[in-house]
Amino acid sequence: MDTFSYEKLNDKIQDVNTTSQEKLYYIEAYYKKAKKDNNYNYQMNALREKKNLLDDEAILDDIVKQMVAIAHESNDIKLLAMAYEDVSNVAFRKRDFQQALVYGLKSEEYYSKANDEYGLYAIKYNLGSLYFYTNQMDKAKVYFTATANYYNKREGNNNLLGYISSLYSLGKVGIALHRTDTVNIIMEQAMAATESLTTKADIEFEQAYLNYVIGANYYLLKDYTKAEQTLLKALSIIKENADYTNEHLIYLYLGKVAWDTGKKEKAIGYFKKIDEFFTQKTFLNYDLREGYDYLIEYYKENGDAHNQLLYTEKLISLNRIFEKEQYELTNALHYQNENKKLEESKEVLRQNLLNNKFNYTLWLSMAAVLILLLVLYAYRQNLLKTKLRQKYELTVNRFSNKREISKMPDLVVKDEKITDVVSASASHIDEHKRGGTTEERILLELQQLEEEKYFLQPISMKDLSAKLNTNTTTLSKIINNSKHQNFNQYINQLRIDEVTDDLLHKSNLRKLSIQGLAEQYGFGSAKSFNTAFQQRTGILPSYFIEQLELDEQGKK
Repeated sequence: MDTFSYEKLNDKIQDVNTTSQEKLYYIEAYYKKAKKDNNYNYQMNALREKKNLLDDEAILDDIVKQMVAIAHESNDIKLLAMAYEDVSNVAFRKRDFQQALVYGLKSEEYYSKANDEYGLYAIKYNLGSLYFYTNQMDKAKVYFTATANYYNKREGNNNLLGYISSLYSLGKVGIALHRTDTVNIIMEQAMAATESLTTKADIEFEQAYLNYVIGANYYLLKDYTKAEQTLLKALSIIKENADYTNEHLIYLYLGKVAWDTGKKEKAIGYFKKIDEFFTQKTFLNYDLREGYDYLIEYYKENGDAHNQLLYTEKLISLNRIFEKEQYELTNALHYQNENKKLEESKEVLRQNLLNNKFNYTLWLSMAAVLILLLVLYAYRQNLLKTKLRQKYELTVNRFSNKREISKMPDLVVKDEKITDVVSASASHIDEHKRGGTTEERILLELQQLEEEKYFLQPISMKDLSAKLNTNTTTLSKIINNSKHQNFNQYINQLRIDEVTDDLLHKSNLRKLSIQGLAEQYGFGSAKSFNTAFQQRTGILPSYFIEQLELDEQGKK
């Protein structure tokens, strides 16, 4: 085994005839060889292969920790991006969506620094999926639109599959937002794209998933006949793929079609499939919880208090899982108190069913309504409290990560591949001024001006054009093309990033008023500063300062 080359070991690992146990043996040999040769890339490849073969959560956690350690030891930004991508993926598999999002955003930043477009848009797609699963549809839409545009501009079957997958995900976002006209347009584009796939199997597979979205859209349009036909057409291939989540989402829509057309007994059969899935897996996607609303309503209509209570209890259990998955690190005590109230209400319901046969239906209805109201109240209150805190933590993480990256100057020397994404020296800028295009010269001078923090002073497009020896039309076009923003957005983002970073690391600044901060960082008024800060971070500067102070007090 020691004499095997990397190529020969990789062939053994990729061979479909090699058993999983044998693959692990060859992966270990590959890893030891790479470690002996001090080859960080091959070490990372071996650990990625190992991760893809295993399911044990504890082992997976150990593997990704090794990957992060190797990446930091290598001082290679691309390996850091890959490592944090895998940390995010493992967290996602464990349904720890908060951690998956934090590390996914970290990976995105490293891929961007490494100038690795393929890796960058792969992690963007994963982030879109995370935002979708956590019901943040506007953000999911932004990421899926970006990946669709990226893959659509590139040739090859893999890029085409990426384009179709992005359109499929955009379609699901459209369904969640009830944008039926938009979904129709997106699905037409996706179906047309499938015809360019290289194999019949790929075409049928991708079209099955698209038909699920199309069928759901027909349901929203109340075209129940087409909805049922299209969903059933998608079901067989999705079942063959052992995609249990999407299989049961199809059951949900088939049940809703049957319910809305007066076939409630048939509908209940579909909804019970969802309950069986939850009983078996002990988790569900958020969309599937709707099946329990129908089950509770059905047994309420039929005066079956026992089953109404049964599915009410299951809904409570399911909501508790959603709360833990999406908001595990915040308001734990709040949820304990609310769940205690729900359990007390449930117990009241049970006792009244046992002790008062005469009035059990009335008590059941009142208790069930109370439970549902408490669930909705608890969920809404937590959303209001956690959304702002979540945005605050993401902002802090983003600027903490930027500080961390800025402390790695040795990367500029050790890795020639990343010199394009590190700040250029003054002499390098001068060389480009002499020999580069007008756009290159202006971009380099903009970079130098950013480092000099020119944006902290009041400045107009005309002033900046003059400073860069160009005209406003040329400068506007360059900023739009390179920064993907207009001039005001570009300047405001620089200012907000600067003040956010300073507030995070300079506690004395937090003593200034909002008006004082606005003036110090180039804004004409407190109102324009508040608006720009909220657009960039999702929170107001006063809230950001308040949370920073609370966090510091908590550390003392």
